[in-house]
Amino acid sequence: MIPISVVIPCFPRDTHKLKTCLDSIEKQTILPLEVIIGYSEITQEECNILKNTLCYSFDVKISPTLKNCFAAENRNRACEIVKGEYISFIDADDQMFPQRLEILWQIIKQYNPKCVIHGYSNNKHLFSTTFPYPHSNLLTFGDELYKLAKDTEHKHIHLNGKIHHAHSTVRTDITNSIKYNESSKYHRLEDSKFIRDILYQNEVNDTTMIFVDLPLSYYIPGGPSF
Repeated sequence: MIPISVVIPCFPRDTHKLKTCLDSIEKQTILPLEVIIGYSEITQEECNILKNTLCYSFDVKISPTLKNCFAAENRNRACEIVKGEYISFIDADDQMFPQRLEILWQIIKQYNPKCVIHGYSNNKHLFSTTFPYPHSNLLTFGDELYKLAKDTEHKHIHLNGKIHHAHSTVRTDITNSIKYNESSKYHRLEDSKFIRDILYQNEVNDTTMIFVDLPLSYYIPGGPSF
């Protein structure tokens, strides 16, 4: 296992997709240290019942609340109990491609970045694809991403594909100091806002943020609409 904690925000309407997401983590070529689900609108009793149905090779924890929360709040609450050196975010209506964590870990070991981001795909057939380990032509470093973020202040950030969809892996101390913005102003934009905040609040260099130009996740159609 690697020292990465996976954080998943979840709502009752996405419980049926959560297992598919967790199954895709179980199939990773390298397993995470733990998975923490920030679950809203759930009682402690319901949480205990759900926990008993989740049997995986990695530790699964649930951070529950009865409140009606958006993804940012669920992520922030889950991040309070992580043990990993890095936190990898994904949503309950996403699946990881089998090499996702392995590729991210290779980048982390080589460059020691504060954050790694990547694209996602709507093509499930890519699950049968073996991605190459990232070469220099697949990676974009901090300076270029900073310029891109400044040009898209109130929009999703796009670079050779979508990177706003909760697909960031961030050093835990950075996540704890910045956190996801919970304002309703950023619903649907919270991932882009989080990425911009990391860039704006840190000295920008090649270890600030790295974009890997591979679609390492698959979006399960019919996900939540915020």
